[in-house]
This record gives sequence, structure tokens and C-alpha cells, in this order.
Amino acid sequence: MVCIRDSVSVLGTNELTPGSIQDALRMYFQPIKNDDPQLDFYTIYKRETMEYDTEYMQKHNEDLNTTLIFVRLCIYLLLYSIDHIFRLVCFLQSAPPSS
Repeated sequence: MVCIRDSVSVLGTNELTPGSIQDALRMYFQPIKNDDPQLDFYTIYKRETMEYDTEYMQKHNEDLNTTLIFVRLCIYLLLYSIDHIFRLVCFLQSAPPSS
């Protein structure tokens, strides 16, 4: 069985970048010249699952990026509100009492 790290070193790089890993996996999933129908089935099955997993990860990465932007905005607004409430309380406490 071919190791991903071996396939990456064959490609000429020692770093595992997303592109190099995908290239190594493409080399690994190349069609095998064989007359065994079971082996052909598993090769096609591996290829299809790899494509499905890649599409699934891309879709959810985009959703996650959108969610993170929304969460950052909510945290910023929450901290901004807390800061203003704190300043208002400090101002009211330092104001002289009215008679």
C-alpha cells in the first residue's frame, strides 16, 4: 500500500500542504490495470468517496466561515454593549447626589 508521505516525496516536496496531499491521493486512486471486478469496484468506490468527502468539506468550510464571521460580530457587539453599560454605571456612581 502506498503511504501518503511517500507519494508526497515522489512529487518533489517534503511539506504536507493541502494541494500536495490532494495530488498524492490522486496518484493513490489512479485506476489499476486489472481484470478483477472486485478490485475495480473498490477503486471506483474509493474515488467516489474521496470526491464526496472533498465536496462535503468544502461546503461545510464555507458555512463555517460564515458562522465565524457572525459569531465574531455578535461578540464584538456584546463587548461593546458591556463596555458602555460599565461606563454608564461608573458615571452614575461618580455623579454628585441631587438634593
